[in-house]
Amino acid sequence: MSYLGKKIQYVLFILMVCLLLVPPAAAETLDNAGVNQTGSFVDDTVLPEATSSVTLSEEVTATPTEVPPATATDEVAAEPTEEVVVATVEEDPAESSVQTLVQATEPVILFNGTVALTDGTFECTAYESGTAYTVQNKTPLGALQAVAERKGFTYEVTDKRWTEDEVLLLDNVGEFSRGTSKWVCYVNGIKKDGYKNHDAGLNVIALADGDEIIFCYGASPTPEDATALIKITVGVEDSEEPPVEPTGWTITLKGALTDTVNQDFFERGITHGHTATYTDENGEWKGMPLWYLVGLVDDDQGHGSGTFNEALAEKGYSIKVTGSDGYGVNFDSASVSMNDKIIVANTLNGTPLPETIGEKNKVCWPLRMVGSDVSAGQLVGGVATIELVGLPEPSEGWEITLAGAFNRTVSQAEFEEWVNCHGKRYTDSKDRVWTGMPLWYLVGAVDDIDSGSHWKFNDARVDEGYTVRVTAGDGFNATFEIADIARNDSFIVANKLNATALTADNGGPLKFVGPGLSGKQQVGGIASIVLEGLPGESTESEWTLSLEGPKVTDLFTKEEFEDCEACSHHTVTYDDGVSTWTGVTLKTLCGWVDDDVMHGSGAFNTALAQAGYTVIVSSGGESPYSKEFSSEDILANPENYIVASKVNGTAITGDKVYPLRLVGKGATGSLSVGNIQRIQLVDFQKPTEPPAIRIVRYASDGKTVVNETKKTCEWMEKNLKVYGEPDGIRLKFQGPTFKPDDLWNPAKDINLNKVDEVVKGTAVRDLCDLVGGVPEGGEVKLLAPDGFETKLNYTNLYTPLERQGEAIIAWWNERQGYVPDYSDGPRNFFTTPGGVFGAEDMRTCLAEDYWHYYWADGIQYPSAAGVSTKYIATIAIYPGTREDWSLTLTGAITDTMSRSYFESAKACAMAGSHSATWTDGEGQVWSGMPLWVLCGWVDDANKHDYGTNPFNDDLADAGYEITVIDYGPDGVKGTDDDFSTTFNSSFVKRNNNIIVADEIDGAPLPNDGKTWPLKLVGSALTSNKQRVGSIDEVVLTGVPVVADATISLEQGWNFVSVPRVLSAGNDNATIFANVNREKHSIWQYDAAIKDWKRVTETDPILPLEGYWIYSAGNVEVPLQFDTGVIRTPPAKALAKGWNAIGFSDTEPATARDTLLSLGDAWTQVIGHDASTQRYETSIIRGGSGNHADTQEMLPMKGYWVYLRGESELAAIGA
Repeated sequence: MSYLGKKIQYVLFILMVCLLLVPPAAAETLDNAGVNQTGSFVDDTVLPEATSSVTLSEEVTATPTEVPPATATDEVAAEPTEEVVVATVEEDPAESSVQTLVQATEPVILFNGTVALTDGTFECTAYESGTAYTVQNKTPLGALQAVAERKGFTYEVTDKRWTEDEVLLLDNVGEFSRGTSKWVCYVNGIKKDGYKNHDAGLNVIALADGDEIIFCYGASPTPEDATALIKITVGVEDSEEPPVEPTGWTITLKGALTDTVNQDFFERGITHGHTATYTDENGEWKGMPLWYLVGLVDDDQGHGSGTFNEALAEKGYSIKVTGSDGYGVNFDSASVSMNDKIIVANTLNGTPLPETIGEKNKVCWPLRMVGSDVSAGQLVGGVATIELVGLPEPSEGWEITLAGAFNRTVSQAEFEEWVNCHGKRYTDSKDRVWTGMPLWYLVGAVDDIDSGSHWKFNDARVDEGYTVRVTAGDGFNATFEIADIARNDSFIVANKLNATALTADNGGPLKFVGPGLSGKQQVGGIASIVLEGLPGESTESEWTLSLEGPKVTDLFTKEEFEDCEACSHHTVTYDDGVSTWTGVTLKTLCGWVDDDVMHGSGAFNTALAQAGYTVIVSSGGESPYSKEFSSEDILANPENYIVASKVNGTAITGDKVYPLRLVGKGATGSLSVGNIQRIQLVDFQKPTEPPAIRIVRYASDGKTVVNETKKTCEWMEKNLKVYGEPDGIRLKFQGPTFKPDDLWNPAKDINLNKVDEVVKGTAVRDLCDLVGGVPEGGEVKLLAPDGFETKLNYTNLYTPLERQGEAIIAWWNERQGYVPDYSDGPRNFFTTPGGVFGAEDMRTCLAEDYWHYYWADGIQYPSAAGVSTKYIATIAIYPGTREDWSLTLTGAITDTMSRSYFESAKACAMAGSHSATWTDGEGQVWSGMPLWVLCGWVDDANKHDYGTNPFNDDLADAGYEITVIDYGPDGVKGTDDDFSTTFNSSFVKRNNNIIVADEIDGAPLPNDGKTWPLKLVGSALTSNKQRVGSIDEVVLTGVPVVADATISLEQGWNFVSVPRVLSAGNDNATIFANVNREKHSIWQYDAAIKDWKRVTETDPILPLEGYWIYSAGNVEVPLQFDTGVIRTPPAKALAKGWNAIGFSDTEPATARDTLLSLGDAWTQVIGHDASTQRYETSIIRGGSGNHADTQEMLPMKGYWVYLRGESELAAIGA
């Protein structure tokens, strides 16, 4: 007998002796009683452990009458080849010591055995490119292929190094995907890495019998410390060592507690009634409901009656079940709660489960998920761990829920903080002083969705009206009309009475008080404040998506999702090689609820994502399931995770995927959750290191580091001058004015609260001086992790104008305290006299290259708030500013983009799609903007309006040509030294792999005459002829005309007009170029000289003018309107007598309203019916019947109007 066998025999002998020592009375007392699962069962006798005893099936109040001096522990669960470790655990002094068997933590073994490899090849397809490669069987990749076929798992390789090294690299095996962890291969004990090493490629290394291949998974894995292993020995026949023997097994439970369930305990639970069965084509499965196992670790109770916490399950969390092969799936707690149709089965037809099951030999033993509420994708076999993800954490103190445009949970600590800022008092008729927060302040937090973290009360919605319902914890409630409480500081949600916190006895923790309230209206014990009938909020929708963050939740309607998807800053596409999916990134949706900034710049909290949290994406349907993703991966690769609503341009259909599906390179296979109905952000981690800023000074090449340091904000406060001490200084940035006639607002009296904080901070120059300072003429970039930046020069830091003040970086604010609690910090401010840095200050103090704008309605509004960068992580110092250049963009419109604007657009945090990178074969990283983004600037009249989609997909689908041009050494377009390449719009459309790059490894492109300032690069380019350098212009030709309106011409003479000012280039008679006029001229009438005028091609076509044009047939003439702001409406001088005029709006209007500007000068107006070639019935001022001046005049038509004297006609809509 082996040594280990003897040890096992000895332990079994001790178990028998201990059994005989148990007094009959004690055995009788403990019969049917349960103990902690780490206790031992021998026959029907329970042997207590050192831990406290609780029941498996029911509460037992009886206690043992006698405690044995020592007890045996669980049956030996280790396999015969493992060594059993015996440890001693000290009990309470009143108890005797016992011995416990501890099973060492082992990696997940996906395979451990011998594989026979034959001569020949197999096809291996790279998952990213879809390219198939022929690979020899007798290679490490061939060995992995053989094991994958035997064990039924999948793996994925990338060919990103094929061009350079002709190697395939292993990224993913089953659920073990490349991210913070990776796969590494060892052959005969030597690490093999094919990256930049052809001979070490997994598809290259030749294997022979006896070779040992180990695939290791982990952060920097070795065979000794990997979290998952695949061990393969090349041999003459297939075998697996050690064989899986259905002897003893354990599963790990992780939640509020961590516990291990062994086979004995599991089977005991079933005999005690915790059982469920399910029958399918394989027979009868029997096991334990999943909810019971979850109940063992969902809270601190662990065991006993009411173990499963239904209240927690209702709040919601995810239950991740993972098999021994690495495959895992998440169940929703609400669907699992007390549900006997979701089963962890241990037997099939009365016998232990088979090792594998099905044609694909899926792992089965020892436990498998089954049940009528378990879908095909949830049939996890070889269940090894059950983990509760995102368990709701109990809050400290009480909470209140605010519900309106979205829901916001407010903790006691937050409420008290808000009271400190906005608190008010109310003294009642008994001279009692109530202290708290005005109700309207709380309403303002959720009455709409703001783009900042500081909520504003929406007065416009008050005018429309809605109801506020204040509800107590027991359901008692009262309602109030918003008009009665709006901006009324007397109605208070009080948390104190006479400076003492409220208690349950006097309406605590919160009570609504105020003048004139009846007893029923003074709701105490407030649990929620709900806004009902809120204007503009959808009450019904075809489908909804629940977004749930740590404090903010929102039920996204179909309409809201489509609005989000329509925004160019959010919409993305993904081509999986078969279909094109359209949607928004998971990152965008996370940013909606990760903190209080739900929309706009900085909505996605980069700092929180870097610290780490888990994103759970859950399906709906009869068998909901979930998958989880890390915030770090979503931050690093946002376009790898897309929540799509369309496939190939149409809405997604199908029960299992409608209405939303997760797609992208990071969500392939089982990770591609369909029928998405819920996205949760849970398990938020605190930063492991205190927030710090890197200060780095570069040499003239912009790459070489001369000096650098890294300082925490705590160090800054202790060692450098603090601006704003001791209590902070209130500083603001002005936002856009949205007034075209007051863009810069020198009076500084419009939109002054775009950024509004009381802060403390450190001077930027003091931090720069730590690495040698900024040289005169130098430039400094304040950089956020997402690439957004603020640029300042030497003057701004060392000799600033008085109206600018000191440039500081704030690391503390009054609302939240120090970073990281200060959620927008570190952030830059100016200590401007008066506290507001406005647009005019920006224009006066900062170089033009540093100005920031906000586009809306075709207008470029200055916005000083845009020069305030959040989450500053780096201060980069350069010895000088970069050399300027410009790029000409020609399409439907023509524009010139400067270097500074290109860089600002590239860094725009509002649009992740503005920036793109490509790594070449030498490892150099090129960065710039996708070509399609630049095309969107000039493909139609919409350059960059916020909330719109500047890139016109319809035009790209219709087709046009895009030519990228280098003017050559002479710098002149159209000469022999020009170099260019041309693409079709369908190829360029939203293709982030065609990049107009301005930087390489973070520095400007080399000024070698062939590259600088811009070069076309990217993985989608297939030849050097396409990689145009020294780009001067991008030209769009053949762009289809998008009409804002059309003139419909009939055969014969037509009397027509244009309703608005036409766009430049489309505003002369060439708009009629496609009309077959049969040699007829176009005419207009000059009433001043009573004569006709022939219209030439170069003559402008203006509103208010009537034009006569002949057409040989029916034809449409498209019109494009000028999107610029018209400060003075067009007007036309009219003479006495008959005048030819045009109708000046896109919607019909009565003759009375259309000609209102003429007063009583006009007497009648007559139109022309082109279809009959006859004049219409006249309209007479003050007339009746068919001649009434309430008859409508129509867009695109010309009219004759008769005047009794001279007058001026003003446009009504142009």
